Amino acid sequence: MFRVTTFRPGTTLQACTASYRIVEADFPPGSFREAILLPHVIHYLVFHLGAPDTLYDIHLQQFTGREILLGASKHYQQLRCFPGMKLLVVTLEPDGWYKLFHRPLPSAGLQNLAPFTEGLSRQLQTCTGTPQLVRLLDAFLQYCADNHKTPVRDISPAIRLIHDTNGNISLPELQAQTFTTKRTLERHFMEQTGLFPKMFARIVRFRHALEFMHRHQVCDPAQLAVQFGYYDRKHFLRECRALTGQLPATLPEQLFGQ
Repeated sequence: MFRVTTFRPGTTLQACTASYRIVEADFPPGSFREAILLPHVIHYLVFHLGAPDTLYDIHLQQFTGREILLGASKHYQQLRCFPGMKLLVVTLEPDGWYKLFHRPLPSAGLQNLAPFTEGLSRQLQTCTGTPQLVRLLDAFLQYCADNHKTPVRDISPAIRLIHDTNGNISLPELQAQTFTTKRTLERHFMEQTGLFPKMFARIVRFRHALEFMHRHQVCDPAQLAVQFGYYDRKHFLRECRALTGQLPATLPEQLFGQ
């Protein structure tokens, strides 16, 4: 269905950039595939390298631009992919956008990236091979990181705590362990990740539950609730419906492994 090739960014960029991926549509002309993106806490810089008008936002009812930011989101998103689609996807760490561009995220969901990248996709399209493409991308992102001020507060320790506890950490516990006030923590989380810490932790916990469900072929809401710290079966089902619009048993296979 899709051909995916993954590359590592330069060493000095790995604190804010997780990976580069080339994603190509591999299905017959005249057809399309729909993709549902789960709520997520990471950000994606997406550059179109192939034919135009091959990635369609179902919610906005329009084709995406050639350079887009897919920011952290508490809502699921639906996209339609057409033959000829070829994307370069830069996967950022949760606070990676702020570390690179040192400005708050524009907003959640799909956004036009062109004002921040100065037409980088046109340069990427002229690359004659993948090594040249990776070098150009490394150089651009390193330039961004080197030519802005250091963030006011590093929230990486708080992000690690949330991931280490699978999202099962309360805001007071997070405040105590990072020596931060509630107001300061919420302000810097929203500024650097686009999400409040409570929602950030909710999404992390839910995604861990879905990964466990898929890996171990478990679809018992009561078991998942106990395993991942939900109050009860109904709590987990409500969370699933709120974050995906569906119940666990009806979630399509392509949701897993995102």
